[in-house]
Amino acid sequence: MASLSNEIDFDSPVVVLLDACTLVVSSLRDVLLRCSAAGFYQVRWSPTILDEVRGTLSDRISIADNRIDHLCAALERAFPDAKVECSEQVPPDLVVDADDLHVVQAAVADDVNVIVTANVRHFREDKLHDAGILLRTPDRFLVELFSHFPDEIAQVVVNRASDLGDTVPETLEFLRQHVPGFVRSLESHLS
Repeated sequence: MASLSNEIDFDSPVVVLLDACTLVVSSLRDVLLRCSAAGFYQVRWSPTILDEVRGTLSDRISIADNRIDHLCAALERAFPDAKVECSEQVPPDLVVDADDLHVVQAAVADDVNVIVTANVRHFREDKLHDAGILLRTPDRFLVELFSHFPDEIAQVVVNRASDLGDTVPETLEFLRQHVPGFVRSLESHLS
């Protein structure tokens, strides 16, 4: 992002790198990706990020490898332009946790505007900002996106509920644990 504003400029094309933690929980992943598929932003991830998703789903959630392979293949088919190859070297002072340096490398390699992660404490937000990259939690990102496109984002959530045979309140309950501010905004809008 060229300016040093702390606001996401949704009037321009926005490129967003989703960290692995945002792609693990199915309800959150689905809403984030449906928003990208609807054209509200361009999604990016790296092979390392998808490897982390695989590891978390396998080791922590005990999902079968064939289901994980199916998920990752579906992500790559649905978003063929999302994969970013990380060849850029970046200063290590952009992160607090060196294990997350690959996330910043991917962001720099593809001129990403925003990194969305639940692990904001692993990154140096001030240094990323100076490098032209904004850092957002999934909740803050979705709240900001919703504030710019309230009717459209509400429809994304309504469609998700319908597609999965859930009610909207059920979908909101699935999301509440991960993005409570977004759910509150949606509930106010839908009431």
